[in-house]
Amino acid sequence: MPDAFERVVLFYGMAGADVSKSKAHILAHYAENDPFESTEAARAMQAPNLEVHIYPGTDHWFFEHNRPDAYNAEAAELAWQRTLAFLKDES
Repeated sequence: MPDAFERVVLFYGMAGADVSKSKAHILAHYAENDPFESTEAARAMQAPNLEVHIYPGTDHWFFEHNRPDAYNAEAAELAWQRTLAFLKDES
């Protein structure tokens, strides 16, 4: 269903997925050190509608404040600000 959504935000999911057929604008956030998602696969994702950010020194769950073992306040704030700007963008 390539027309189902206008914008999609991913937090540490679907690294390496082929999103080239989607017409949605996609913003993806990945941890640099993630045992569940391949950083190499995230870096390799290519599509004109895709923006990928990999947060240095972070682990899976870096955005989850209730996961003190992985939470990274600086990276989480940056990811949140990027997400808000992405969702507000009307281009």
